[in-house]
Amino acid sequence: MENHDKKRDRILEVALKRFAHYGLSKTTMNEIADDLAMSKALLYYYFPDKNALYSAVINQLFEAHAEEIKHEIEQSASSAEALSLYLRKRHEFIKKYYILLEFNKSYNRESFAQKQNSFSAIRAKEKSFLTNILSQGIQSGEFKIDNPEKTEALIFDALLGIRFVVLEYNNSPQPDDELFNTILEKQELLSDLIIRGLKAE
Repeated sequence: MENHDKKRDRILEVALKRFAHYGLSKTTMNEIADDLAMSKALLYYYFPDKNALYSAVINQLFEAHAEEIKHEIEQSASSAEALSLYLRKRHEFIKKYYILLEFNKSYNRESFAQKQNSFSAIRAKEKSFLTNILSQGIQSGEFKIDNPEKTEALIFDALLGIRFVVLEYNNSPQPDDELFNTILEKQELLSDLIIRGLKAE
């Protein structure tokens, strides 16, 4: 069992490098098998198809990301600081793995359904992070919010909207560092306004 787990972890490690550099659509199982010096048949023994491997990579990546953010948030001196930290770390993650996440790609119905399941679970974790930060702010008297769940959804949609608007306006399927900095700057300004609005008088 231990050897089985090690091989699976090695597959995920190598697949992550491929997906992060080339994206899902431009990566093949043959290439991943070659990188591993493994037969394609053995690769398919662990993962039935490329979409299943991609989903496993995404889930593992977000698990590690979530643990890192959780640890840093727990060290925050306030809910406002925790919220600001979370939003910044989320932006850094998206910038680092933008190609792997392939935000602007289209997929066939079957592969989209598989990704939707993975990203729905990830979204639920993000929701719990933000909602917990807001709820703690309410309990400490730092924030004045009637409904933390609706506030979380509004924050998420607003930040998502900024990224899409910047990319659409600049007609850029793959943003460079300058565009990422523009997105971050706008998101930080919005975050500051949100935090000021949430604070109890």
